[in-house]
Parts: sequence; C-alpha cells; structure tokens
Amino acid sequence: SYSNFGLINMSQGNYKQALKFYNKSLKIRKDLKDKVSIIISLHRIGNLYKVQKKYKQAIIYLNNSLNLSKELGDFKNIKKSSALLYEIYKEIEKPNKALEMHEIYVIANDTLFKMNAKKELDKMTYVSEYEQLKLIDSLHFIEKMHIKTEYIKTQEQIIEKEKILKYSLSLGVLLVIGFLF
Repeated sequence: SYSNFGLINMSQGNYKQALKFYNKSLKIRKDLKDKVSIIISLHRIGNLYKVQKKYKQAIIYLNNSLNLSKELGDFKNIKKSSALLYEIYKEIEKPNKALEMHEIYVIANDTLFKMNAKKELDKMTYVSEYEQLKLIDSLHFIEKMHIKTEYIKTQEQIIEKEKILKYSLSLGVLLVIGFLF
C-alpha cells in the first residue's frame, strides 16, 4: 500500500517521496471513509513533519489524528498522537501544551492498561471456570466408575454366593442319593 511505501521512504530519509505516498494513502482512506486508517495516515504524516522539525504542520496533522482517535475512543492512537505532540510542545517550549498532552498520554496509557488487565482477568476467569468444569466432570466420571466398580463387586459376591449355594446343594443332593443307595 501507499502507506507502506511511505514508511520505507521515510526510513531511508526520502521525506518528499514519503510525504507523496502518505498523502495518496490518506486520500484513498478518506474516500473509503475508513476512520481508523485515516488516523494512521494523519499520524504518519505528523510524525514525518516532526522528524523534519516542521512542527507547525506536524501539530496540525497530529491534532487531527488525536481528535479523530478521541472521537472513536481509540486509546492506542490517542496515546501515540499525544506522545508525539508532547515531544513537539516540549521541543518548542510550550510547557502548558506539553503537560496537557502528557496528561492525555497518561490517561490513554492507564486506560489501555486497565482494558488489558480486564481482558486478562476475563481470560483467567474463563480458564478457571473451564478448569472447574473439567474437575467436576472428572469427579462425576470417578463417581460413575466407583459406582460401576461397587456394582461389579456386588455382582461378583452374588455370583460367588450362588456358586457356593449350588455346590452346597449339589453336595447335599449327592449325600442324600448316597444315603439312599
């Protein structure tokens, strides 16, 4: 994509070419109304201007990226844009704006941390519930096996008693026949 060509050119120091590719990418993304991709393009253009120390242009693009990220509740990109804006405002000695961006960065970072922690907790809860269900299932299986084992033992005892009874009866019949003859 054009955005990737922009990244390649930027990494090679071809800033004019990178900007052309970023702008083509931004236009396509605007035509598609893909807001998340627009945020990425705005951020990359802002970063490109920042690298070139063209802070006025960088601030415009990064603020647009930040505002659209806020609109979408995209904390990952809020964090990225506010971090770059913080660096710029610090560089151009605007401490109040730098502090404001730093505060936005901290809030976004904390929110992302909490969201990830919640995901991990949900995952652990799910795993724990799954393990509990597995344990319950295993206990049910063991209980069924125990019942079957007890049933088999009982049946074996009944069969053994029946054998003894048959042998006793057979022996008794033979003794009676033996006394008769």
